[in-house]
Amino acid sequence: MKILLWHGYLLGGTGSNVYTRSLARFWSGMGHEVIVFCQDPDPRRFDLGTATVVRPRATRPKVDRMPQWNVILHNDDVNEVDHVVWTIVALTTLPRSDAITRMLEAHQTGMSLLLSTHQEHAELLSEQFASKSLTVTIEPG
Repeated sequence: MKILLWHGYLLGGTGSNVYTRSLARFWSGMGHEVIVFCQDPDPRRFDLGTATVVRPRATRPKVDRMPQWNVILHNDDVNEVDHVVWTIVALTTLPRSDAITRMLEAHQTGMSLLLSTHQEHAELLSEQFASKSLTVTIEPG
């Protein structure tokens, strides 16, 4: 008879690890075809009788990345510099030094890329900046 022992963990240590090794030895010693499925990188260091060991393949899960949207700060002649910097720091994860750099870039060139994020977050940031009287536009990145 074929027997599959689906352990899913390492074979060293105590508890279910010892039990799995014992079952593999016992059932293979009784003449059964035993397959042990586990994550142990070196299962040969354990006495499993004549059991065959199968390890899962290590694969990275495929991650679907959401399309990025740019959040762009525009210069205005109304708001104080401190208000702009404070708002950037309050609404984004940018540190104060980066907020100052982005504010100065918008002041000197007319606009500055604050960050890139997914569309829903970009839209939220646009509304939040507008509530603080700052002009921010979003566009696909």
